[in-house]
Amino acid sequence: MHKNPSLLKRNQEHFLQVRVFEHLEFEMPEIYDLTYAIPNGGLRSNKTAGDILAEGLKKGYPDTALDAARGIYHGFRCEIKTNVRTRTENQIEYADKLRAQGYCVVFCYGFEAVIAAFEEYWNLAAGGVMSQFDYRSKK
Repeated sequence: MHKNPSLLKRNQEHFLQVRVFEHLEFEMPEIYDLTYAIPNGGLRSNKTAGDILAEGLKKGYPDTALDAARGIYHGFRCEIKTNVRTRTENQIEYADKLRAQGYCVVFCYGFEAVIAAFEEYWNLAAGGVMSQFDYRSKK
């Protein structure tokens, strides 16, 4: 990165997600163990894109999943955004489908927002609900 800082600018969501997983691994290992990424974004060749669509990739599925039931939810899905990216129609539709099945789905804008959402979800008491579904980092 220090040799080519323009990579960070072009790949902000990637590096944000890397930062989130690093934080979870070292600061919240009990969450990290049950959390994984869904690699449904990024630039790929046409062949690779076709291959992963054939394997079951779904456009709009959230970036990360935490397979732990908390509150009223079966599990947690998080769509990670930089502060400048917006959600797509596919992402909104998929969030609605997952919520209808009992999953918590949040859209998070920035590192602090992602961590706050994971912490809130993890600490939900039985019967609890999330306070919001859009989390934004303070500027």
